[in-house]
Amino acid sequence: MNRFSILAMVATGLFLATCDNNSAPKTEKNQQQVKVCELLTPEDIKQVTGQAMQPGESKYGITCRYGSVATNKVGLAAYQVLVRLVRHSEGLEAEVQSYDTMMKQGLGKDVGTYISKAVAGVGDRAIWEAHTGVAQLVVFTSSGPKSTATIFIQPDGFGSEQQSLEYAKGLAFLALKRL
Repeated sequence: MNRFSILAMVATGLFLATCDNNSAPKTEKNQQQVKVCELLTPEDIKQVTGQAMQPGESKYGITCRYGSVATNKVGLAAYQVLVRLVRHSEGLEAEVQSYDTMMKQGLGKDVGTYISKAVAGVGDRAIWEAHTGVAQLVVFTSSGPKSTATIFIQPDGFGSEQQSLEYAKGLAFLALKRL
């Protein structure tokens, strides 16, 4: 298993345990549920990161993986962006607290190596989290008192953590417009 998948598995697995993926947030702009690979396009990712990407590949209906056209020394995508979309039937504050609690419980004895910091100006609430060399932006957005969507954006291979955070924020702004 690669390091790209570890944090994604922990976060997604724990978070799905309490999700209602059939309760899509309803807004005036979107009365139907958006599919995860519709949140970003390869062109969006290139616009933000400068890297040409292949079309996204959906997995389980909640994850979309984009691999770069450029490859590394062993022929794999040199850059990757993993996007996940999870919908909930809880209010924003409850969902943020639930997520934080589940991450800490799920990591168990490894919780000491988990870093989580608030990120201002993205969605209704956002955190940048890192664990064992993998980092992602988690963006919570509410469309009502009992309807929350969470977008996870995990860039990989883009250099420094700060650069990855800036790319993730740029991608989150584009994805949120399509929710």
